[in-house]
Amino acid sequence: MKKNALALSLTVVTLLFSVALSGAVTPVNTPAIKPLAISSTQLVKEPATYLKKSVEFTGTLAGFSGLGLDYPTVKRDVKDYVTLLVYRADVPSAYEIPLSELKIFVNRKLLKDFKRIGQGDTVKVTGTVISTALGDAWLEATKITVLNSVQKEDVESEDEE
Repeated sequence: MKKNALALSLTVVTLLFSVALSGAVTPVNTPAIKPLAISSTQLVKEPATYLKKSVEFTGTLAGFSGLGLDYPTVKRDVKDYVTLLVYRADVPSAYEIPLSELKIFVNRKLLKDFKRIGQGDTVKVTGTVISTALGDAWLEATKITVLNSVQKEDVESEDEE
């Protein structure tokens, strides 16, 4: 009886050891998936093409909103998330029209390192398309980079004069 138990134990240990060495349990040197470089317009025209894929695009920040945060299939808590809107790139820049078909969810923690980020800034957005609900693109941002910041005037209080 002891020989059978010992043989079984050795077999299990050998099996576990060989699986661990083969990398089946813990992946080693897993390459990071490089996001697909696309345009925001391309993303809203073909959202299903990019579903569950990592994408990256550049746009001009229109502002922040709560747009779509309460939609049931992709619901996000407003305390933790904000929706970033970019301007449409397919109209002349004289017309400032937000691309509302693209809902970019940004965890507020991603924005905590920015002293100033606002309307008119050129941003690079990296994220994963999490849904195509209502035929729109819903993106969970994983990285926001400000490429060009529009000069903002400091507001001085009257007491400082």
